[in-house]
Amino acid sequence: MIQPNTFTNTRCVSTKCLSDYIILLEGIFLFKPAYQHQFDLAVWIDCSFETALQRAIARGQEGLPAAETKKAFETIYFPAQQIHLTRDHPRETADIVFPNDPP
Repeated sequence: MIQPNTFTNTRCVSTKCLSDYIILLEGIFLFKPAYQHQFDLAVWIDCSFETALQRAIARGQEGLPAAETKKAFETIYFPAQQIHLTRDHPRETADIVFPNDPP
């Protein structure tokens, strides 16, 4: 049974679930080998770095101006994501890959 009021600031504080529940996790770097055995089904939402940056700017990621968002993504997020793609091969290890770039 899921306990009420267990989520704060979108982070799980504590949860107890029965086996017939579906739990969706979203986050970067969840395809590390150390975590892969924890999931019954892994879905990779794939989009280019360009699309990710455009979306971050459009939603005002972290409340930063566009130029600062671009700098943060190019100096922090994209290099870290490239390491994850190279080391952990999320596209190859996912059960489902959902392409999410605009047509």
